[in-house]
Formats: sequence, structure tokens, C-alpha cells
Amino acid sequence: MNPATPRTTAWKRLSEAARRSQFENVSEIPAPYGFATRVAARALSMPPTSAGPFFVAKLTLRGLCIAGLLAIVSVTINLGPILRNIDKAAGDLGGTSIEAVEVENNTEAPAQP
Repeated sequence: MNPATPRTTAWKRLSEAARRSQFENVSEIPAPYGFATRVAARALSMPPTSAGPFFVAKLTLRGLCIAGLLAIVSVTINLGPILRNIDKAAGDLGGTSIEAVEVENNTEAPAQP
């Protein structure tokens, strides 16, 4: 490699400038005035690199919704036969069957002692 290439020359200049720096710690170097504004403006002005991550996230959310809907539908469809089989198995074992019990709504206030 030729030592006089522009890349090595630039590296020498930067390393010499770093040696002559008046700051001992890198965190002490102040950012130039308006630096954060320029960085934010440049970041917002750049075009998006690709729509890939957004597309994948959109498909993932859609798939999650479809899977949840299918789970709810399958439980709804199969709940009746499952309860009938449980009731039949309980009857075969001599246990009590599953019945819907109506709960009374007692809205009266309890008696004061």
C-alpha cells in the first residue's frame, strides 16, 4: 500500500489534531451551535430506506387478529359438544350433571341489628 494515499494523509492529519486537542476527555468537547437541529433536520429529510419492516409489522398484526378470531370462533362452535360430553361422563360416573343455575338478585338492604 502506498503511504502517500489521500486516505493515510487524512488519517495523519486527524491523529495530529487529536494529539493537540485542548480537551482531555471526549465528553468535554462541546457540540457546535445548532448541531442537534442540523442532525434532526437531516434525519427527517432522508427518504425512508424501505417499507419492509412496516409491511412485516402490518402482516404480523393482521395474522394475530385472524388467529384470535379463529380461536374465539372454534371455542364458540365446540363449547356445546364439549359440555354435553362432560355432562355424559359425569352421569356415567354417577356424579351430578352440569345445569344452569339461576341466581336470585337480592336488591333489598340487609337488616340492621
